[in-house]
Amino acid sequence: MIRRARRGAGTALVLVAALGSAACEEAFLDLPRNPGTVSVTVTDDAQQAVANADVSVSATNNSGGTYYIGTKTRSDGRSVISGISAGTQTVQVTPPSSHMAGTDSLKKTIQVVKDQTIDVRFVLRRRQP
Repeated sequence: MIRRARRGAGTALVLVAALGSAACEEAFLDLPRNPGTVSVTVTDDAQQAVANADVSVSATNNSGGTYYIGTKTRSDGRSVISGISAGTQTVQVTPPSSHMAGTDSLKKTIQVVKDQTIDVRFVLRRRQP
């Protein structure tokens, strides 16, 4: 899991082994206020799971700065990112080399709600050989 915090002009990159209160404390990051969870599912236009797609959520921290949390989809095309501040956030998918953008946008704006899981779906198109 990669967590990137941007404050002003500088950017700090922090690798976080496990996301949660212990990870945030270890990385000296403030815990988000009213956190929720984002569950992402990535499939292709044939409804087959897409593994290894990069998924990131950009969110606002307690100080008003932007940070990014990223992971890859598993073999079932899913990834879950928790500890996201409640409010308007952006989820973005970068397809693996076997796929490209489909009819869906690769970036979606969502509303994260405290103690709830928000489901976000992306549909990609398989590249032709």
